[in-house]
Amino acid sequence: MLQIEWKVLDVTWEKCTLRKWLNEDFYNKAFDEEEKERVVLSEVPATKNPEYDTDPWNPTRDRMFLLSIQEVERYITDDEGQICQPTVYCTKRLIEEYKKRFGEDKGYERYRKRYENSTWWRLRCQ
Repeated sequence: MLQIEWKVLDVTWEKCTLRKWLNEDFYNKAFDEEEKERVVLSEVPATKNPEYDTDPWNPTRDRMFLLSIQEVERYITDDEGQICQPTVYCTKRLIEEYKKRFGEDKGYERYRKRYENSTWWRLRCQ
C-alpha cells in the first residue's frame, strides 16, 4: 500500500517514491500476465516545469507514469476534461487520512470542503 505524504519536497520524477510504487507494486498487482504484455515500456522525458525554475533531471524508462504539465495541456484541452474525479477508493482513503490529521469530527468536513467534486491531479513535473 502506498503511504500518502503530505510534505512538499524537492524531488524529481526519477527519484520519486510514487514512480517506484507505480512501476513495481501497482504494476505487479493491478495487471495479470496477459495485461502486462500489453503495457509498453516508455521513454519518459524529463520535462521542465514551465512555471518554476526547477531542474527536471534525467529522462526515465517506465511502464507506469504520471503526465507532465505539458502533456495535460496537449491531450486534455478543455477545462472540464482537466477536472479529476476521485474514485470511491481514493475518497475513502482521503477521508481516513483527514480524520487522522484533523480528528473524527473535523476530518470529513475538511475533506468535503476541499474535494467534494474533484481532487488534485498528480503530475510528474516539479
